Amino acid sequence: VDEVSMGYRTCTFDIYPADQNTAYLVNVYDMAYIDKYELYDDDALFNDDMEYFAWLGQYQGLTAVDIIDIRKIYGNTYEKEVINCRPATEYLLYMYYIDVNTGERLSDIYRYPFTAPSVPLQEMAFETSYTVDGPAVHIEATAPASYLDAFYFDVMPKEAVDAQSAELGLTVAEFFELWWNTTACNEMDQDYSPESILASVGSYSSDEYDVELLAETDYYLFAMALNEWALCSSVPQYEVFTTGKVEPSTNEITIIVTDITPNGATIRYRTTNNDPYVSGWATKDEWNKFGSSERERIQNIIKTYDFGS
Repeated sequence: VDEVSMGYRTCTFDIYPADQNTAYLVNVYDMAYIDKYELYDDDALFNDDMEYFAWLGQYQGLTAVDIIDIRKIYGNTYEKEVINCRPATEYLLYMYYIDVNTGERLSDIYRYPFTAPSVPLQEMAFETSYTVDGPAVHIEATAPASYLDAFYFDVMPKEAVDAQSAELGLTVAEFFELWWNTTACNEMDQDYSPESILASVGSYSSDEYDVELLAETDYYLFAMALNEWALCSSVPQYEVFTTGKVEPSTNEITIIVTDITPNGATIRYRTTNNDPYVSGWATKDEWNKFGSSERERIQNIIKTYDFGS
C-alpha cells in the first residue's frame, strides 16, 4: 500500500496485491469501531464483514456472496479513496483474498493503519463580549483585523462541556475543536459542502446575536477560526459568564381536566395575563423522577423537553 495523498476529509492509496489473479476485498473502519467491537483478530474482522454484507444484501434481494462478487477487485488498485475522514482520527485500511463463489477468505488480513492529518491550529485573539439581562444574553465577537476568513462563535453550558471534556480526557479548548469538527463533518457526510456550512454559520470580521438561555447558569462563550474545509483552524478561545435571574411572573394558571377516558382527556388552561408559559403532562412515576423540589423538577423538565416551538 502506498499513500498517494492524505487530506482532512479524503485519503488516497494505491494498492498492489502480490497475486494479480485472485479476487480481493478492501474495507476501512475508524479505530474506534475496531476497539468497540474488539475486531482485533482476522476471524472477528472477517465475520463482521460477512454480517455487514448479509445485512446490505437483504435490502436488494442479494446474499453476502452476491455482495462480495459486486465488491471484488482484481489486480492493482490506483487512487483508492477513503472518503468522509475526520481530522486527526485513526483508521484501519485492510484487505484480503476472497473466493467469490463461496465467500471463503483465502488469506490472512493485511492491515494498514493510518491517521487522517490534523488541522494546523494558529493562535488567534478574538474580541468577545456579552451583555446579560436575566436569561437573555447578547453576544459579540470580532476577529483580528488581519484575519479575513470565516470564524464561528457560540455558547455552551459549562457544566455539560466540563463533564464531556473530563470523560474524553480533553481540555476545554480541545473539546470545542473536536465538537466543531465532528459537527461540520457530520454535515458534510450529509452532502452539505464546506462552502454551504461556512455560508450558514460562519461569521466574518465581526458579528453579534441574541440568545435565550437558562437562568442562573454558567456558560462558555467561545470562538474559533474556520478554514476552507469549514474545520477549526485556530486554538478555540473561551470565557465564562453567568446568566441572571428570571423575574417571576404574576400569571396564575388554572388547569382544568375534563372528558377523562381510559386513553385520553381534555386539558384546558386559564391564565390571568398574557405572559408566555409552557405546559405538558407526565405519569406519576415520570413526575417523581424529575426531582423532589420544584426547582429541581423545573430544571429537569427544561433539559428533557424541547419547548422551542
